Amino acid sequence: MYCPLCQAEYKPEIKHCADCNVTLVETLPLELPLEEIKWISVGTLQGKIYADMIAEILKKEGIAHYIKSDVLTATFNISGLGSTGGRVKLFVPENKLALARDILAGLIN
Repeated sequence: MYCPLCQAEYKPEIKHCADCNVTLVETLPLELPLEEIKWISVGTLQGKIYADMIAEILKKEGIAHYIKSDVLTATFNISGLGSTGGRVKLFVPENKLALARDILAGLIN
């Protein structure tokens, strides 16, 4: 028996979760598949510090994103020639691309 909320496992004779006070179920529901997201590059940035600052702006606007560092930075944590790190690509979901570009207009080359 399992709690459908906290997913704790109980012996078969127990019928209620002691923590959540809900009726137990025999099996937990299967996890739903994650939504497939097509990630699109918004642009290439000069350094991870700059990318992190732009990522903060996107986070405040509720736009999912990720940054991908160049191979030296990502693999060996070696920054590029600049003091702020190597080149970094910024990605957002395809359905948020226009909004991200509007927000970041003038910030990235």
